[in-house]
Amino acid sequence: MDNSQKINQPTGLTLVELMVATAVATIIVLAAVSCLYYSALSAREADRNGTAGRLAQLLLENWRDAPRVSTATVPYWPAGFDPVGTYNAAAVDAVADGSLDDSQWSYPVTILAGVEGPALPADAGGLIWTPLGLYKTRITDATYYITLAYATALASAADQGQVPVCGLQAVIGWSRGRNIGYQPDGKHMRAISYE
Repeated sequence: MDNSQKINQPTGLTLVELMVATAVATIIVLAAVSCLYYSALSAREADRNGTAGRLAQLLLENWRDAPRVSTATVPYWPAGFDPVGTYNAAAVDAVADGSLDDSQWSYPVTILAGVEGPALPADAGGLIWTPLGLYKTRITDATYYITLAYATALASAADQGQVPVCGLQAVIGWSRGRNIGYQPDGKHMRAISYE
């Protein structure tokens, strides 16, 4: 008998080793997919926040460009300011100082009268804000709800001869899904301009 014979040993993976390797690979793939999903959600939310900021800037700039009048109840108020209308891409790009390179703003933006929108924040900065109206617009896959309010005040209470200051506050919220209406607990941003 020859002692130099090889003993046949099985090669390959056992069933337990294969199951452990499959479980580890599954966990790694799920972690990567989860990261991609939440990155896409964060990017979409950042895009909506930026869009709301551009929309607020567009409204505030149009308000600042409106002719001013003084009435018995509202000194130095923009005459006939009404944000309802269609704003072309050139007007939106002008607000962004010509630096807008975003396909969602390449077509006209139409602002309509609305029936719901974000509430005015409680911290009014010592001014009494009078609601101007509720508005809405749809840009790409989100509906933006706009609440406008104005306030008037003297620039300095010590000098009564100063010209009154008028402020416009735009609070913009957006829906997270399609056609679900404004959600009071949803995301929103606020912008204020004084003239």
